[in-house]
Amino acid sequence: MKKKSFITRFLASFPLLEDLKKKKREFFFNEFYIAGYRYYDGDKVEDALMEGKVVTFKREPGCVHDPLAVEIYTGGKKLGYIPRKDNAMVSRLMDQGVTIKGKIQKRNFDDDPRKRVKICAFKEIV
Repeated sequence: MKKKSFITRFLASFPLLEDLKKKKREFFFNEFYIAGYRYYDGDKVEDALMEGKVVTFKREPGCVHDPLAVEIYTGGKKLGYIPRKDNAMVSRLMDQGVTIKGKIQKRNFDDDPRKRVKICAFKEIV
């Protein structure tokens, strides 16, 4: 039996390797606290904001305060924005058609309203 054939058959015998090939990986960009959280719908959905929950981003290019503005949503409710100091890379990627998601990293509703929910931005890689 040829060496290459043996190695291929040997590796194919492990189902775990096939599972690893199918598993999605995530490329993380940065972490930030939601800007403007206290002004939007965060209070209405606080019970559903669990660590690990995926949130969606939506570009708001017409924003007069920040042309790179990116809104944060969950379940159709607006939570706030990616802070201005952290939104440049995410907004530019979204403008090029790249789908960027967010994931709740930390929640602390006893803390300062500006530090209640920490999000990380990521891109799924298949």
